[in-house]
Amino acid sequence: MSCAICEKRPPTRYCPAKGVKICAICCGREREVTIDCPADCPHLIAAHRYEAEHRKPPSAAVETILNSLALFEKQKIPSAPSPQRSVAS
Repeated sequence: MSCAICEKRPPTRYCPAKGVKICAICCGREREVTIDCPADCPHLIAAHRYEAEHRKPPSAAVETILNSLALFEKQKIPSAPSPQRSVAS
């Protein structure tokens, strides 16, 4: 027997939304994307708990953005020199 979604891997998780067993990879990949998971799905609850426990603190996200901006600034192409103005006498 194989996963009802990918038809490749052995099914290890019962999916209440599909009513069949699916593999863990398809469960994680398709959860809340193509599968309309019920709020009481144990795999959905566990995934949300894991995400909440492993979420980066906001300061780390801001630091990542600032580092990206600094790299972007270093890669800027120098602007062309301004055209010379003639001075009328």
